Amino acid sequence: MASLEQSLIDGAEEARIPIVQAPGECVLQVAMGLVGVEIERTTSRSIGRVTLVVEFRDTLSGQPLLRHATHNTIENEGTGAPRGNQIRQAFDEMVGEMNIGGAVGAAGLSKSEIRSGCLGTLADRGGAIPPAASAR
Repeated sequence: MASLEQSLIDGAEEARIPIVQAPGECVLQVAMGLVGVEIERTTSRSIGRVTLVVEFRDTLSGQPLLRHATHNTIENEGTGAPRGNQIRQAFDEMVGEMNIGGAVGAAGLSKSEIRSGCLGTLADRGGAIPPAASAR
């Protein structure tokens, strides 16, 4: 979970989206989690499988805005690197590859109005970048 949290923070920083700790007019609450984690005990080509879930909520109303899940296979790189390192690298890649903009469009939320003083909607900010905690 620490790797996922760090991936989210790094992605927000790269996209120049600030992370804040308080609710606000232009702030989303972001929750990430792993479900259905399966780790292989054998030395096969696959280390395991995992579903990564991200959920966005409006911080003022608490209303859920979007829940998006991706199903991922963690491949064995065959490099001899420790499994833990390979799993951390896979998590970073999973977060980086999440297409939040596409999920927003598929959910029919791409026509949301921009609140006054905010820099855009989730659809505007979530293209190929990882989800972030604030769009202000």
